Amino acid sequence: MLTSTKACSKGISLVGSSRVVLLDVIWNPSAERQAISHVFGIGQETVVYAYHLITKGTAEGEKFCKQISVVAENRILEEMASRETSGICLIRYFTSQRIPMQSRAVTEAAIP
Repeated sequence: MLTSTKACSKGISLVGSSRVVLLDVIWNPSAERQAISHVFGIGQETVVYAYHLITKGTAEGEKFCKQISVVAENRILEEMASRETSGICLIRYFTSQRIPMQSRAVTEAAIP
């Protein structure tokens, strides 16, 4: 089945699928996660793979890099809010391979 990310995030059930290929980038990462999660369901036993097909050096690629950066920053802020101590390294989630060179990487010096 071929459909858009927005259509997949609106109550469609794709249980039984094993691959999700995302061809478009949307600003709302939760809609993207929701589209992927519609492949999972009660009784789902197969492994589900999600792929992003993005052309490097295009506006779409830059949009994806910004989206990755925002998701990374949100995860760090959530982790900081859930931890009571301040000396914990939060960079363990993100490596240089996962954050593209075009995006702004968060360093340990930036964490209060």
